[in-house]
Amino acid sequence: MLFASWAGGIWITPVGPAFLGIYWLSFFVVALIMVLILETYTALHATPSDVDNKETKKKEEALEVLISTSFLILLILFMIIIVLGYARRA
Repeated sequence: MLFASWAGGIWITPVGPAFLGIYWLSFFVVALIMVLILETYTALHATPSDVDNKETKKKEEALEVLISTSFLILLILFMIIIVLGYARRA
């Protein structure tokens, strides 16, 4: 969430009052939106773990690998967006 709010806060037009020279509201709004998206995603994909089927376990492991890879790619993209945001300002 840190990198998502940081990347969004850099690229969104500053809004709200400035505190210590930083417009915090844009960072907060992006973080709130990302938290809501993540919570919705995890609530929709919650599965009961009382099923001991081998096929189900394999699907769950494949889904975990997919989610981990997706979050790693998002993390790298957020870092690139942050660097580009600061490079654009210079």
